[in-house]
Amino acid sequence: ILLTLGFLLSTFAYAQQAPSLITTVGEAVVYADPDEVLLDFTITTTDDNLSEARAKNRKIASAVIDYLKNTGIEAKHIQTQYMSLEPVKENYKSNKVLYYRASQTIAICITDLEQYEPIVDQLREMEVTSVGSPRFRTTEFRKRKDEARQKAILAAREKAEMLASTLDQKIGKAFTINELGMNWASPRQGAYANIALESGGGGDNGGAAFAPGQLEIRALVEVAFYLE
Repeated sequence: ILLTLGFLLSTFAYAQQAPSLITTVGEAVVYADPDEVLLDFTITTTDDNLSEARAKNRKIASAVIDYLKNTGIEAKHIQTQYMSLEPVKENYKSNKVLYYRASQTIAICITDLEQYEPIVDQLREMEVTSVGSPRFRTTEFRKRKDEARQKAILAAREKAEMLASTLDQKIGKAFTINELGMNWASPRQGAYANIALESGGGGDNGGAAFAPGQLEIRALVEVAFYLE
């Protein structure tokens, strides 16, 4: 009986001391103009001789890299990402080699977006086998990400204030602040998030074939506030 009474008293004391909290989730989206584009392309050559297939590939790659450097792309923005030398056989059961294939993929970072189309056009003229899709990014990502975080916290606060005022209460200081990974199920599909959007989300492309548009940068935070 004494043990039970002690447990009940400690539970009651804890309940009396536990803070009253309200927890909300805030999401924010900001937009940034891309100032870099990542591009990869592949050079594939074939020959009856393995060394010749590789030599052909090396010759084309060397000419392409020289061209890229002449356009102003720095050496640090040119990187070989994949290379292979393989025999091509008659079929998977046969040991008969039809020819040898040499292939390598090169990735580049273009810091002047106006160069993108001329570079791609020239690569097609230089026996480049395939060119991948452009991937845009901004050098101001950290700055814009921090802006999104601030807006997300304000969004979480505004929602907490609205919910508390409905019950004739107010919120106090933050108890906890957690940044949620964007692999977490997006609250855009639910009713429990407050979303702050910055105007933007598209640029005037002027009818150009190459349209970098804008980058969407998101932040998602969960904040617990004291209830007063």
